[in-house]
Amino acid sequence: MKIFTLQPRVDLRYLIVFVLSLFFQNVQAQFSPVYTTTISSQSNTDFTSNSIDGNLSTRARVRASSGIALNIGNYSGHLELQYPTQIPANTTTYIKIQTDDNLLPALLSGNLGNLVADVLGVVLIGNQEFTVQAKNQNTVVLEGNSQFFNDFSGPRLRVVANANNEYFIAITPNQAYDRVRLTNRVGALLGLFNTKRLDVFEAFYIGTTDACGGASFTSFDGAGLNLDLLNLGQAGVSNPHHVLDANQNNYSRLSLGVVAVASSVQQTVYFGSPSQTTDDFYIRMRVDPALLALGVANNIQIIASNGPNTVQTINLNSLLNLDLLTLLQGNQIATIRYSPNAPVSRITIRYNSLLNVQLTQSLDLYSINRAPALPIITDPATQNATACSGSTASLIATTDVGNELRWYGQPQGGTILATTTSGVPFVTPVLNQNNAFYVSAKRIGCPEESARIRVNVTVSNLPTATDILIPDNLTACNGSIILSPSSSIGGVTFKYYKDQQKTQEINSGFSGDAGVTYTKNDTTGTLTITGLSEADSPYLYYISIVNNNCENEANTLKLVTVTYSSALTLQVQNAISGCGSVNLRDAILNFNGSADIQYNFTDASNNPITAETASEITTSGVYSIQAVSLSGSCESSIAQVIVTVNPNPTLIIANSNLVANQGTAVTLNAVSDGTIIWYDANGTAISGNTVGPFTDTGFYTFTAVASNANCSISASVTVAVIDPENCPPLSERVYAAMQNWSSILTGGVANAGNAIDGNPQTYSTIVTGLGLLGIGTTWQNLQWEETISAGTPVTLKLGSEYSGVVVAGAYSVIGTKRNALGIPIDIGVIQPVSGSLVDLLPGQNTFEYTFVPSNNTGPKAYDGVRIIVGSVLSIAQNVRVYEAYYNQEVTQTACNVDDVKDVFYGAIDLGVGVANATVGVDNAFDAVDNNDATFAT
Repeated sequence: MKIFTLQPRVDLRYLIVFVLSLFFQNVQAQFSPVYTTTISSQSNTDFTSNSIDGNLSTRARVRASSGIALNIGNYSGHLELQYPTQIPANTTTYIKIQTDDNLLPALLSGNLGNLVADVLGVVLIGNQEFTVQAKNQNTVVLEGNSQFFNDFSGPRLRVVANANNEYFIAITPNQAYDRVRLTNRVGALLGLFNTKRLDVFEAFYIGTTDACGGASFTSFDGAGLNLDLLNLGQAGVSNPHHVLDANQNNYSRLSLGVVAVASSVQQTVYFGSPSQTTDDFYIRMRVDPALLALGVANNIQIIASNGPNTVQTINLNSLLNLDLLTLLQGNQIATIRYSPNAPVSRITIRYNSLLNVQLTQSLDLYSINRAPALPIITDPATQNATACSGSTASLIATTDVGNELRWYGQPQGGTILATTTSGVPFVTPVLNQNNAFYVSAKRIGCPEESARIRVNVTVSNLPTATDILIPDNLTACNGSIILSPSSSIGGVTFKYYKDQQKTQEINSGFSGDAGVTYTKNDTTGTLTITGLSEADSPYLYYISIVNNNCENEANTLKLVTVTYSSALTLQVQNAISGCGSVNLRDAILNFNGSADIQYNFTDASNNPITAETASEITTSGVYSIQAVSLSGSCESSIAQVIVTVNPNPTLIIANSNLVANQGTAVTLNAVSDGTIIWYDANGTAISGNTVGPFTDTGFYTFTAVASNANCSISASVTVAVIDPENCPPLSERVYAAMQNWSSILTGGVANAGNAIDGNPQTYSTIVTGLGLLGIGTTWQNLQWEETISAGTPVTLKLGSEYSGVVVAGAYSVIGTKRNALGIPIDIGVIQPVSGSLVDLLPGQNTFEYTFVPSNNTGPKAYDGVRIIVGSVLSIAQNVRVYEAYYNQEVTQTACNVDDVKDVFYGAIDLGVGVANATVGVDNAFDAVDNNDATFAT
């Protein structure tokens, strides 16, 4: 909203989880009017020099009289004002006027003028009347008469008002002209001895482009209305000038009353000059949510015009997104961004009636402003901005010539952090955590800003030695070794040095050690070393990682001591135990992550077993392990491990999704050979297995923990409590918003960000690579910024590709909770994906897996999940991770009746065991895209 102020005659010469919240305060239309300078004709006038003094507060007066007797003493008056030069066609002249009779509010309403006059008790014909003419010398090029209200209802001749509710004639001839003439007269119905005055303040056109975005004038119009609707139903536009003023709480109201016939009402705002092609318009409005639910957004039109010519007409519905719709549904003011992509000088809001609706149909219009186009961000470093903890980030945005950029720390309001020109970096304050900044474009010298675009900055902690996973001491078999570090931080790269100060970096071809050859694999980050000697042993290596351009500082590198040996050292636990199964890999105390080391396993009968089998030992006994070097021809002694496999209790829940009526109780049924304890969502143990009665509708989650002497297992039940007299509770998905990944030995995650983009059609891909006897694991952590209450089920959408059978037990999930250092810590034990899904996994399939993060004391609060995929001998496994989400209850949702949340697809293995690229489903989402021309195959 804005205040419109015309300056005296001077020559002024001379900006998008995106936030639509603008503050236009005391916005003024900044242009220089060109006034008429000469009185070319006049009669029955007073103070005529006031009409050409460039001062809109002084007036000339044109008189008209009915006389003292019939045809005796009656007269009309006129005033003709001339420009110094001819004015081009389609140029609008504004004439500020005032009449004795209250004609102008009626004429302001265009086609509704006659009806509004009746409501106001004004007679347009027969009392005071006036004529306005645009002339080119003596030729009239456009004319209008006040007694014919339709003369003032077209795009070329209107009565308009400014923010102060002062009235102007806006006349736009389609031919060149050089003067305007106003004639004041009285009609036949006016009695004798009456004089009527027409005050003329000034006439002008806009001579200098209005670079700023304040609207100057407004008018309104309508169709299909009658006197009863205007008089009794409050139809029309009330307080139309409020759309222009500086009060953010003021509004004009477009109303049709309670109407049963096709009708419309519209309001137009006029800008001092056409917008730039790239400009955006911001329309602040509020609509009755009850009307919105009936589809009124399709009946509200936005019409963009350049002068009298219509440029574009669109429906409000096409401009609404979820955020705007939520605001309107909550009966709040929404700021709607509209980009006509063409020069525009007028914006019209038209409200077309909804038929057979027994509601008062109205729309509150607060303001219409224009501002520069949104800033553009093409700089790759800004699109994926990162910074190291304790440092700053440089963010770059661009905008059009003549604009500047404003940077903020908040999506709305707040203090300006910096003002930069296009392409000049904004240097953030020192950052110690993830942050977001917001940038808007603003024309220099103008108050209006564009909407703000959010720029996220990911802040990475400087890594330390504890973030690098590799044994402190390694053995170089006959002088050869491959250093294969991994990290708890996903997506990092590794560097190797000869000292903690990082003065000598080791890359391929490094010659700092006589007789030693170094080869670095830039893809995997491993360092292959050959030629180490017993005489120079031990060798010290210092490893750093680079995470989002953040590298270990000096004296924080991981030290690895490599000792020459002709044999390998293997250290194992004497005994290990587990519930349901045991992974022999866990018994190795000095597990060597080098790519040239493999481990051989044998069972109690000394029969070799595969790494796949060793990863899931289900029978107690004595097993053996031996380490073998592939490159150095060394091996360790054979070590024995006593394995004890404790049985898991059984736990069967026949129905995990229950529905109960409000006010009733529910019995939770589960069967186990162990002891069952039920817990509520807060982790509080429940006495028995009956819960309720439930006083409130909603979703309730309960977790059963079955325990025996050594082991426990859990499962959850969801109870939907409904009120039979009302709609069932609604929920919406809350997707994970952060991710990282890592691996041991081979493997990685492609397109990792797709797993947290909130789109169930896109996915990351966990690739384990070809495992060396199956030893190797890759995992991806998906996390939320908030902590999720204990007992809340979490759902993962997963899938597989044509890369071999995913073996049950090598495909697992677990809940996590970040500690004080931000490191995700496992909750309870890793849960293998259910064996019942194995038939779905060969080939290309998608499915969901839901669980409640728990340990043996019940459900726990969490803020992440980890998906773990282990290597299988000679098989490169590819597992898709689409999304992780939990459901939260909401009071309303924005969706269409045909909306589909997700699609699952795949092929079932019926025992043939064959899956290839000819089996599966292509273009699965085409089956639900509301397009009969597309299809899934």
